[in-house]
Amino acid sequence: MYSFALARAEMKRALTDRKVRLATLVITLVPLLYGALYLWAFWDPYARLDHLPVALINEDRPATTDDGERIFAGKDIADELLDRRTFEWHVVSSEEARRGLESGRYYLSLTIPADFSASLASADSTRPTPAQLQVRAHESANLLAAQIGDRVFQEVRAAASASAARKYVDAMLLGFSDAHGKIESAALGARDLAEGLEDAKRGAQKLASGAHDASVGAASLSSGLGELDAGAQRLRAGTSELASGLERLAAGTHQASAGAASVRDGSTAVAEGVDLAAHKLQDAAAGTGQLKQAASGTLAALQAYLASNPEAGSDPAFSQALGAAQATAAGVASLADGLSQATGDMKALAAGAEQLRAGATDLAKGVAALDEAAAQAADGARSLDDGAAALESGASQAHAGAAQLSAGLRKLDGGTHALATGLAPAVSGSAELADGLTAGADALPDLDEDARATKADVMSDPVRLTTNRIDPVPNYGTGFSPYFIPLALWVGALMAFFVVHPLPARAIEERRPSLEATLAGYWPAALIGIAQTVVMLAVLQVALGLKPTNALALYAFTVLSALTFLAILQWLSAAFGPVGKFLSIVLLMLQLTSSAGTFPLETVPPFFQAINPYLPMTYVVAGLREAISGGDMARLASDARTLVAFLLGALALSTITAWRARTWSPERLRPALEL
Repeated sequence: MYSFALARAEMKRALTDRKVRLATLVITLVPLLYGALYLWAFWDPYARLDHLPVALINEDRPATTDDGERIFAGKDIADELLDRRTFEWHVVSSEEARRGLESGRYYLSLTIPADFSASLASADSTRPTPAQLQVRAHESANLLAAQIGDRVFQEVRAAASASAARKYVDAMLLGFSDAHGKIESAALGARDLAEGLEDAKRGAQKLASGAHDASVGAASLSSGLGELDAGAQRLRAGTSELASGLERLAAGTHQASAGAASVRDGSTAVAEGVDLAAHKLQDAAAGTGQLKQAASGTLAALQAYLASNPEAGSDPAFSQALGAAQATAAGVASLADGLSQATGDMKALAAGAEQLRAGATDLAKGVAALDEAAAQAADGARSLDDGAAALESGASQAHAGAAQLSAGLRKLDGGTHALATGLAPAVSGSAELADGLTAGADALPDLDEDARATKADVMSDPVRLTTNRIDPVPNYGTGFSPYFIPLALWVGALMAFFVVHPLPARAIEERRPSLEATLAGYWPAALIGIAQTVVMLAVLQVALGLKPTNALALYAFTVLSALTFLAILQWLSAAFGPVGKFLSIVLLMLQLTSSAGTFPLETVPPFFQAINPYLPMTYVVAGLREAISGGDMARLASDARTLVAFLLGALALSTITAWRARTWSPERLRPALEL
């Protein structure tokens, strides 16, 4: 094809001059300078954040929780940040940080305030206070640094919040576990209470029955004690009379004892005086008369006592004494008769005297025993009277107490019935309480340390963001490559036509067909564009580490993009001359702002959204994204077909321009503007 011959001639012309060769070499490297240098500068800024100077101010003071635990939250966070080396941290004072921000020495500052630990410690109090971290950014010094730092600090805040919440939730769950045990114990206690109340209910029913029986018995007891009280009063009256009679008996027996002693003494004297009887018969008669009176008096006293106390007749001692008194009286009478008759002989008299002495002795003993028994009887009667008095008093008090007991037991009877009735809902309520406490204990978590730690971790950060990255982009450089590569290609294409004529003059002068003239200018530029593309992509892969999803598709599509841009710029240069180069720069600006290479298309003004489908860089950016990261070959092919349409359209316009260039005009002869 003749166009190739013209292209070789054009290339020979361009490469003959040393300066043109050097310019061609530089132009070949222009896309590399644009694409590789820009991408190298912004390849992965987050990987070098540890070189970004940031001030760290820790003003926190340790705090103590309600349970005595010491919290050093500020120190813990500061140590963690220093260990991670997220930034180039500079631990400084607040004043030094302020001066550093103002002077540009620090891009950001992070302040941990004095109440940070105290605020975290208040999490389980009645008035919790949120803990705060304070960030200052000098945005006019570098806005992107401030925005990057803000993103990192949001992650620091989230991590600190999750850590604090985890401790609080762990303590809360520990409290739930403790409460579970306590409520479980309370439930067991309530169950025991229900069983105890059930026993108490049965006991109260038995008590009520017993209280009723006791009330009836107390009433009977009170009635019986009333009768006892009346009997005790009668007994007291009888014992008083008995005591008085026995005192009189004791007095009589004492007199009888004295008389019996006199009889004994007298009989002794009689016995002793028998020998003197003859001499003193007359005196004996007189003495016998006195003895007779004494015996008669003793007998009369005993008979009088027997008359007043008939029960004494059943006393053997008294009967013996009475018999002795009678015998004495009879003996004295006989003695008196014998003496009076003076006819008894001395033996009979002696025998009588002996009998008299024996009888008097027995009488004295008997009367003495009677006297002692009467005294004892009198003492016993007095004791009996005192006991009867005590019995009367006790019976009276017992009667009164029995009356009070009867009244109290009547109240107890009513109270125990009320208790037995009232315990029924208590038994039911305690059973419901036990069931409720058991259900409450079951509802509370009872976790071991591992389970509590797992649950605290989930509850402190309940929402986890799981990002499923489709066609992941590893860094900024890879993400911006589809934007910077077409920029570099466009600039390279623009520079290519500084050394290559868009329409070779020879082809126009020879009036070659317009398409041949167009291709004669296009092929040399295309060779330069292909060289630019291969050099740029090779450096991006080898030096910067660009890893495309499909390397062959990347090279092919990028070459197609360069050829399309060359065709468009050929037409602009051929049709508008030097003005076309200005138009190419304007067109570049429009494409950079509307191609959605940085911000999503929906976020730019409507004007740029409207022109987006009609500019070639839109499809270059979209296709390069698929070749580098996406891998959707169908979409890549669609974008390639659109670029082919732009390429053919541009060549067609250049052909029309070449056809028109066959006619000379004053503008062509004397251009108003030359570059």
